[in-house]
Amino acid sequence: WWGVFGDPVLVQLEEEALRANPDVAIAMARLKQARALTSRSESERFPEIDAGFGPTRQRGTGAAAGRGDGSPGSTQTLWRAQASVAYEVDVFGRVASGIAAARADEARQRALAHQMLLLVQAEVAGTYFGLRQLEGELRLLADTVALREDAAALLERQLGAGAVARHIVDQARTELFTARAEHLAVAQQHAQASHALAILLGKAPASFSLAAKPLEATVVQLPPGLPSTLLERRPDIAAAERAMAAENARIGVAKADSLIDVALLE
Repeated sequence: WWGVFGDPVLVQLEEEALRANPDVAIAMARLKQARALTSRSESERFPEIDAGFGPTRQRGTGAAAGRGDGSPGSTQTLWRAQASVAYEVDVFGRVASGIAAARADEARQRALAHQMLLLVQAEVAGTYFGLRQLEGELRLLADTVALREDAAALLERQLGAGAVARHIVDQARTELFTARAEHLAVAQQHAQASHALAILLGKAPASFSLAAKPLEATVVQLPPGLPSTLLERRPDIAAAERAMAAENARIGVAKADSLIDVALLE
């Protein structure tokens, strides 16, 4: 969505943030974990086959072999193979409910991962444009300081010639000091915004810098009106809905377990 602004620097920063931001990496890892749990739940639909093959060495005493006490024992190797098949018939729907719960959890983690992506992307874009705005303010304040320095210098020369009063020169100096103080305050804000952007990109603030670039006017066309289905696209709402679906599916698992217990008791 940030491509509508037509700023290649912003596009590059967004791509770097998605690759390097640790919060995004954590969200993607949780999504992979949820997918793995879904695959494990779906595997319960199929028979579980277990097989093994291997040797076992046994050493017996001479007495056990009937050769009397103190007789040397014997060692033998036994090769054993075994296989087992287990399958749960989903009579009460426990497996199906478990799969539904796992899929809902996966969808919830997907929505949370999408939400994290949007948060990082929006934070990068907001910080970037705030940084560009501060750059514009710095340029304006630098020009203001230069003009007031020239004005103060001119008034001081006029004061020496007796052309102006002292209070006019003092007022010009006060305006100059005020402009310098505002310039320092905005410079501090600019440094803080640059550090914040570096952290979003996973970089050290000391090694990060952007070339100054004036903001350009951008026209973004938005359709009139917003459909009610837009709420369904919000990741936080989708995550909450999928969490509720997962809990409803777990109710089915609990009911199936209780029915299985009753059947076993009978």
